[in-house]
Amino acid sequence: MRRPNHHDTPMADQTLQPPLLAPLPVFQELSPEVRAAALARLMERRPPGEDLWIFAYGSLMWDPCFEAIEERPATVHGYSRAFTMWSWRARGTVERPGLGLGLEDDGGCSVGLAYRFDPARETESLDAAWNREMVTGIYEAHWVSAETADGPVPAITFVIERSHHQYAGHKPVDEMAAIMAGAEGSKGPCRDYLANVVAELDKLEAPDAYLADLLIRVDANRANRAAIGS
Repeated sequence: MRRPNHHDTPMADQTLQPPLLAPLPVFQELSPEVRAAALARLMERRPPGEDLWIFAYGSLMWDPCFEAIEERPATVHGYSRAFTMWSWRARGTVERPGLGLGLEDDGGCSVGLAYRFDPARETESLDAAWNREMVTGIYEAHWVSAETADGPVPAITFVIERSHHQYAGHKPVDEMAAIMAGAEGSKGPCRDYLANVVAELDKLEAPDAYLADLLIRVDANRANRAAIGS
């Protein structure tokens, strides 16, 4: 899996402050009409004769918002998991934004879970996932081939849109740790989100050393902040 070449930055300053000039948030939700049109375009490209699957690589792994009748560990090639999305609500605030995950279309690979929807409740389940993920336009839905032990399945997944103003880009690991250490939103601390990703990948026997190291740095940053009362 491709990783930024700055990931082994020494842990010299564990209380590095988050940047004060993060992009001004313009949290503009897509209208129901725009979301529905995007979903219709996606489904026009649906492989014929296949059950509907979704590939989860972030919070959908431990907190799916839909019913599924099957789940399988899966690998998707061509995409890397990365914390390159500003989060101003779920895992951060306007004053202290957090970072969220997206898939980068960069030739890497990502391990996650493939969920199969019940054909009888397919529309309901897909709408639940769509309305959770396709909020602001930071994601673009792709059809991908999810490789599983029982063979490949075509699946929907959500890929980062680099031209969107919510795109944070790749940052030095200590800067990421500082941002994530102090961020908390409506769905909890950014740190816990990262810890859940690390735990899920460990369960899948696909540990990510980069994210595990990032979590260590986040926790060290939080501990240092608590010690100095910041």
